[in-house]
Amino acid sequence: MWIELPIVINGTETREITNRLKQFRDEDEQRRAITEIRNDLESYLYFTKDKRTEDMFNSILSIKEKAGLDESVKEIQEWFDATDSIEAYEYNEKLRKLKA
Repeated sequence: MWIELPIVINGTETREITNRLKQFRDEDEQRRAITEIRNDLESYLYFTKDKRTEDMFNSILSIKEKAGLDESVKEIQEWFDATDSIEAYEYNEKLRKLKA
């Protein structure tokens, strides 16, 4: 039979535990933000590719605009597939470039 004794935590240990919990929370928030912007970029890439196949969309673009759009989508898609960036700003930068 085991007897459970109460655990006594002093002030220093409490602060350390609290700091570790805050660190975990901050890391989770950072990962969540990166995942969200990565998903936004991927969704916009697919949206743009789908729009590019629509006749009505293509009818309002010049040949130069179509080529530029295709090149941007290709470049960003290749970067997206090749990277595992952990910086949200990089995904934001690529998304802004694609939307421009």
